Amino acid sequence: MDKLIILCSFNEIEARLNEGYKVISITGKVYGNYLKKEEVKTIRGLSTYRSYYHERARDFLACLILYDKELERLGYERIRNSILEASGERNKIAICDKNEDSDFCYRYIFANFLLQNGYNNVVIDEAVMNKQKELWSYDVYKVRGHHNIALETIKASFETANWHFAKTMPKNPHSYTLRKEFGNDELFLSIVKHIRNFGAIQIFEKQIYRTLTIDNHQYWTMACDLEDEDCDLINKCELN
Repeated sequence: MDKLIILCSFNEIEARLNEGYKVISITGKVYGNYLKKEEVKTIRGLSTYRSYYHERARDFLACLILYDKELERLGYERIRNSILEASGERNKIAICDKNEDSDFCYRYIFANFLLQNGYNNVVIDEAVMNKQKELWSYDVYKVRGHHNIALETIKASFETANWHFAKTMPKNPHSYTLRKEFGNDELFLSIVKHIRNFGAIQIFEKQIYRTLTIDNHQYWTMACDLEDEDCDLINKCELN
């Protein structure tokens, strides 16, 4: 028989432990000043540290895609067995991550994964689940919008831009153009917004990039540049 699973934030760790729950983090090690955090178990191989910049940018769509990918990689049986092993003799489990119900959190993605795979003994708040599902589709770059810049303007700017080969990444051959050398700061930022708004979502080394394809090249910005105005370079690679 499946053990009872509830959902909570890291702030509730002590309370849930006192109620007899085995507390399990589904985002990796517990960082921060939380009481009794040393008693929290983790699921091996499941963490969200690669989503750090996406979370800071409030790019919840990217967070969802990456976390779903990790769940898929581990597989339901392995995850279920990890839960049962971590819980030991306890029949009550509290699945937790850092955020409150009022903000984006991973535990409802995790709960949804369990439910979809037939683990039905999971207690969820339907109102919170509905709110979380709204956040899962939140694409911050679509919300920010774009400047209706013409494709021909972008192509002409890229043709005259100064491109530098990324010497430190020979296994990922690409070039980049610098904002400070672009010659038109307003145009550079408009192109950044265009790439982020219209670019296709791709996963590379467990991070999300939005890549815009023009002719035989792909262009993208860095996830660590949270706001469009933070971007100081645009990357490009040639398509094979």
